[in-house]
Amino acid sequence: MWTFDEESAKRYKKIEADFNREILSMMNNMMVVSKFGQAMEDHLDEVVAIRKLTKSILEKLGLPERDEIIVLSKRVINLEARLDQLDDLVYDSMLEMRAYQDQLRNLSKELAELSANFDDDVLE
Repeated sequence: MWTFDEESAKRYKKIEADFNREILSMMNNMMVVSKFGQAMEDHLDEVVAIRKLTKSILEKLGLPERDEIIVLSKRVINLEARLDQLDDLVYDSMLEMRAYQDQLRNLSKELAELSANFDDDVLE
């Protein structure tokens, strides 16, 4: 790992300050700012044109667009969440059913014992 001493840190701070001053002086020039703004506008126009072209190509090929894929992805995510909830519900229901089956088994045993005891008492 790199460690910096005081002198190195001061040198890097000075370089950073020099760069910041240079950038600020360039950005205070109206011509540079206007050219930069025009370049941004040109880039934005290109992006819009490429998106329109992509959309038309996808329509011609019968393929889904980005927004349609996003909607489908959200649906899949929601369905997966719902499926997880249902899976948990089924699991909990199975545990409850097993508990009820155990209770029924115990009740059946108790009834069989009571019936046997009752039969013994009746026979006596």
